[in-house]
Amino acid sequence: MNKQIFWIAVKAMILNQDNKILILFKSDDEDVNPNDFDLPWWRINRWEDLKNALKRECKEEIGIDVEIINPSNTWWFTKNELHLVGITFIVKYIWWEIVLSHEHSKYFWKTKQEILDWNFPTRLKQEIQYLDI
Repeated sequence: MNKQIFWIAVKAMILNQDNKILILFKSDDEDVNPNDFDLPWWRINRWEDLKNALKRECKEEIGIDVEIINPSNTWWFTKNELHLVGITFIVKYIWWEIVLSHEHSKYFWKTKQEILDWNFPTRLKQEIQYLDI
């Protein structure tokens, strides 16, 4: 019997001053959905506070400080033995000069409507469809 792996993750729906949403393009190094668009998300460390993890990861992986507004969505997926459960938070940037880690190769600021109209992944459209901006 295979060992089940269970992770908890946080995802950031980062809004700028124009209410555009930060979309990242994942590098081919990524183990989940490589070479695809997504909101930034990370697995949290054991016993780590969700909000602290989100702030820390935004700083480490994107180079920005954020203010957490509120949770907006829950999500999950399974891949082989991995079972991942996540919470998406709406956040506003405090300071930004985006510096991407090796996990991402590009970024874009898009309006909600641009995301819904363009050829972005369905999971991304589902994340933002109820966003009230």
